[in-house]
Amino acid sequence: MPPKKKRKVGGEEDLAPILPNGTNFTNSIIRDVLTITKYIGNGGFGRIYEGKLINKGTKICIKMEKKDSSGLFVEKGHFERFLKKDLLENFFKKEFISLPYLVCFGIYTINLEDKLRYLAMPLYEEGLNDFIKDKVDSKLSQEEAKKVSICALKALEYLHNAKISHRDIKKDNLMLLKKGNLDKVVLIDLGISQWHTRFNETINPNAKHSGTLLYTSTDAHLGREGVFRSDLEIFGYNLIEWLNGSLPWKGLESKPEEIYQMKKKIVNDPKTEIKSLLPSIDTSFIQELFLISSSLKYSEVPPYDTLKNFLKGWVTTKNNHIKTVPSKKKSVKPSSLCKNIRRSVRNCGKNINYVE
Repeated sequence: MPPKKKRKVGGEEDLAPILPNGTNFTNSIIRDVLTITKYIGNGGFGRIYEGKLINKGTKICIKMEKKDSSGLFVEKGHFERFLKKDLLENFFKKEFISLPYLVCFGIYTINLEDKLRYLAMPLYEEGLNDFIKDKVDSKLSQEEAKKVSICALKALEYLHNAKISHRDIKKDNLMLLKKGNLDKVVLIDLGISQWHTRFNETINPNAKHSGTLLYTSTDAHLGREGVFRSDLEIFGYNLIEWLNGSLPWKGLESKPEEIYQMKKKIVNDPKTEIKSLLPSIDTSFIQELFLISSSLKYSEVPPYDTLKNFLKGWVTTKNNHIKTVPSKKKSVKPSSLCKNIRRSVRNCGKNINYVE
């Protein structure tokens, strides 16, 4: 039974206790012992640790929260249904897998009263946020932005065809497989993602401006549940920030309605507005993200072959500008991809094991 949802205040009293280095706990499903090697910090729903599988010697990331919290329970459900390693390998084939896979999950008992839920996934060497901070101008070059986009789009394609919207795409949630290398980037953190078994387009005034305010979609600003088109819009704001160094509404977080109005201008006229923010860059691919996003029906999955063709044609010229080269490749209907993922999920998810 899932824990009851409760609003987080965000203070230390709402978080799980910090466990010391050397804390060990056994997971019977993978038949290995997890050990905590370093406390990394707080995530949206709990504590994050660097750890290790003692028998295999593999480095892992361990997320932990109080058992009666709901955030990690939701993320665990998505990992369990959709992010098993064989499922991902079946979809990505020989391409780099730009999503984390499930190592294991379970319950760690401190004492009779205190129990912590944990989820383990691969450990990544560096975050995109750290990579950008280390740059002199705190920006990505156009070629760097393209590399990250290739990985991010593939991750979103998988999630969306599995009927999951991520809803929190940002540099903090993009991890580099190897430090300093943007060729292999992983989209993490499904803490506020949504598996859409049905769609509810109703506006909820009490849910306005949900998500990370700097990047959240206009759907979320209005109080609608974020969906697949929302992820494209969110990703577009990220690209603007990476290439520009900041967003025009940075510092206005206390004025969400003002941020919404500024985003609305971009959504309504992406060509003019984005070009004014990035005058020396060919912004056609970013424009395309917003144009496609705003044209999609509420429950519609984006046309990923079309998007990937635009991205593939986003090439660097001698003067380091980027131009879009049209592609003749025909698009494949998203529905066929969706059927393949659903079939794989059904076949792989027949025997689900819980460690509770």
